[in-house]
Amino acid sequence: MEISEIYKLLEDKLDRIVTDTRQIKTGDIFFALKGPNFNGNEFALQALENGASYVIVDQFFKPEVKNMILVPDVLTCLQNLARIHRQNLNIPSIGITGSNGKTTTKELLFSILSLWKNTLATVGNFNNHIGVPLTILKLKSTHEWMIIELGANAPGNIEELCSIADPDFALITSLGKSHLEGFGSFEKLIETKMELFEFVEKKSGKLFFNLNDPNIQKWYKPSDNHIGFGDDTTESKYQFKLLESHPKIKLQQIQPVEEIFETELFGEHNYQNVIAAITISQSIGVPISLIRQGLKNYIPSNMRSQILEWRNNKVILDAYNANPASMKSALVSLSQFDTSPKLAILGKMAELGEFSNEEHQKILEFSLNLAIDKILCVGGEWPVIEHQKLIYKSTVDEAKLYLNNIQSEGQTILIKGSRSAALENLLKE
Repeated sequence: MEISEIYKLLEDKLDRIVTDTRQIKTGDIFFALKGPNFNGNEFALQALENGASYVIVDQFFKPEVKNMILVPDVLTCLQNLARIHRQNLNIPSIGITGSNGKTTTKELLFSILSLWKNTLATVGNFNNHIGVPLTILKLKSTHEWMIIELGANAPGNIEELCSIADPDFALITSLGKSHLEGFGSFEKLIETKMELFEFVEKKSGKLFFNLNDPNIQKWYKPSDNHIGFGDDTTESKYQFKLLESHPKIKLQQIQPVEEIFETELFGEHNYQNVIAAITISQSIGVPISLIRQGLKNYIPSNMRSQILEWRNNKVILDAYNANPASMKSALVSLSQFDTSPKLAILGKMAELGEFSNEEHQKILEFSLNLAIDKILCVGGEWPVIEHQKLIYKSTVDEAKLYLNNIQSEGQTILIKGSRSAALENLLKE
């Protein structure tokens, strides 16, 4: 069956695609994706038994089974359906990538735009070769804007995702040392992220440049399609000044209008995300009143700059992801809280490859100069440095036992690490 025929057959149910038989509801479409440790083809019959209206397979196939469609490759089929759907529903699309801040910026922008127009945005971090097409296939004719987050951990990833999402606007939030294991070098990482700008520039779309980031600034050439934003010290069209970073961000816009904005976020790192969301929103015509309301409405969750109360301590739970740049930003932000004592609990920074030892060493050396009372290092990736501030535990369970034993209250505690470190388990009773 040709892809155009499959699209026509499934067009009314494209927003009901599932890839896990445990999530199937009657009428859903099951795509039998494969991975290193699973093969969805093996669950095709079970999917039909669970109520799927169609199953798409590329290996297991029984012609006598009704509503089982054989394709050369299930993932390619999914992506091609998304391409067709995106072309058919040609609404304005904003593509966002970057080493840090892309999810928070996306959520801020969605909080603003959804007050203005019917907007579809990437859910969570569905930003890879599977998540992007699944997001696009949820587009409906009633949507007026789309915000797509684009992730990458190897060269060429962004170019591939752009060929599916076809963004009209582009933002690179920051360029830092993330996923170096997959890229091989920082230069390759930059080259890959820039694939978003190159794609959108070819179709004469608009590119948004954070001129506070020197790695992004050098690509900026003032024009109608290159829109710069940053502090009042930068030569940008949209200029801002950070008034307060703790306990909540308050900022002043200086150009092209004078406004004061307040948020529920904290820290200079989140300030960069806020001014990106304001800039894009203003440039596409969102009223100031809705921008102000959207910023205030957004409260961080999902272990991204999330503030919790735990055993009479204030906890900053930022354990969804970590790389050298985001780790430094989180540590600086903790040091700027006007509270005492302060404890940083640090898990590993994953996917750094041959750079791992060096980057973990640099983070500890950097942290020792900050106004942080104790630093609890969890995992074997941290080099042992003899210092009164530093405490080492091999596992989360050992760190949890340590926290139980000290039983302190009134602290401000940062919990920061890569997803695979699972530091959120420290808070579970």
